[in-house]
Amino acid sequence: MDIVTAKVIRGGKSRSIPSEQLVPGDLIPLEAGDIIPADGRLVAVNRLQCDEIIAHRRVPSY
Repeated sequence: MDIVTAKVIRGGKSRSIPSEQLVPGDLIPLEAGDIIPADGRLVAVNRLQCDEIIAHRRVPSY
């Protein structure tokens, strides 16, 4: 199994971490071709285009 990493700005410092370690408040800078590693909120956008959206959500089974 591959480890998915994410570029993140945390505490004003840029670093690369495993996506499982992302926490609310992390800033995830995105560039063309990047895979979005987690749910998030767009803070600043400049000419955003998206070719496709794939959402993987776990639905509780009752």
